[in-house]
Amino acid sequence: DVLAAFLVRGESGGVLGTAAFGAGALEAGADYLPGLTGSSFVLRATAPKRSVGKVEDALIAELSALALRLADGDTAGFSDELAAAKAVVLAAEKSRRATVSGEAQYLATLSTLNAETDAERYADRVRAVGFPDLL
Repeated sequence: DVLAAFLVRGESGGVLGTAAFGAGALEAGADYLPGLTGSSFVLRATAPKRSVGKVEDALIAELSALALRLADGDTAGFSDELAAAKAVVLAAEKSRRATVSGEAQYLATLSTLNAETDAERYADRVRAVGFPDLL
């Protein structure tokens, strides 16, 4: 969840948002989709037909450069992005659990994943995410 928010947030937020929209994307996002038999991470962007390749190339280049920088320990300029990503994830979690139906859906999801004990630790785990965890 933190990685998704770190990479793309809103209209131009996240470390990939600027590259995606600068290359002509109309919409961009990232999602972590946990599952019982495996998890998926999805990076998506919508662009006019003529710009799809340009947007894909920009995202791949930016991801490659980001991975190299983080692997080398170069986190300069990313601290604010990571803090903002954590804040977005924690706010979404709080909002999702603010209603009885939201709490029920959340607990049902945890039950499906056999992760009921993770409910109370989630916020602490999000706060503990550091740059090595993003690789």
